[in-house]
Amino acid sequence: MSEAARQTSEIWGNKPLSDLMNHIVGTHHAFCRQELAKLSLLFKEAITRHGKDLPELKRMEVLFAKMAKDLQMHLVKEEQTLFPYIARVEEAVQQNAPVSWPTFGTVENPIRMMVMEHEQTGDKLTQIRHLSNNYTPPPVATQSLTALYDALRAFDVDMATFMPRTVSSFRGRSPSRGWHAPETTPCDFSHCPSFCSQVALKRGSLD
Repeated sequence: MSEAARQTSEIWGNKPLSDLMNHIVGTHHAFCRQELAKLSLLFKEAITRHGKDLPELKRMEVLFAKMAKDLQMHLVKEEQTLFPYIARVEEAVQQNAPVSWPTFGTVENPIRMMVMEHEQTGDKLTQIRHLSNNYTPPPVATQSLTALYDALRAFDVDMATFMPRTVSSFRGRSPSRGWHAPETTPCDFSHCPSFCSQVALKRGSLD
């Protein structure tokens, strides 16, 4: 675990998961949406000025457009599916109330998908970083191209920092029950937030 991830985990370690999720939506999700829109405009301007001389810009834009589309969907799924369910489970546990099964089966499914999508975002940023020579503007770069590379670098740094911090903040943080249907086997989730290995909802609590 990185030092930044450890510090973030300590900050959120004793706070409700609902607070952590609200923080993620209000900071990281808002940043992503703002920067994706900004980067889209910067790509268009840079390609207009440098597209003929720097063909790699178009390849970078294709990668970015795919990443942006997938990431926008990812944010919506977290906000509309995963986070609301976690919040409902947390509230039910606090009230010692039964927890109904989610429509997606168990919470393992969206968590696994979220982690996979994080990795896909990282893969596309790695390709963009390579094509841009680690976000180094060429000698012929105008202000628009320099602005694009600077914004890409900042976005890359935020994603690389945020994702392990989030996993670290969630790791070991789960309500005392509620993630698995009774017939499922708790998973190891060594690569993602360990909700599932911590808890298994007993069938009797729903009967």
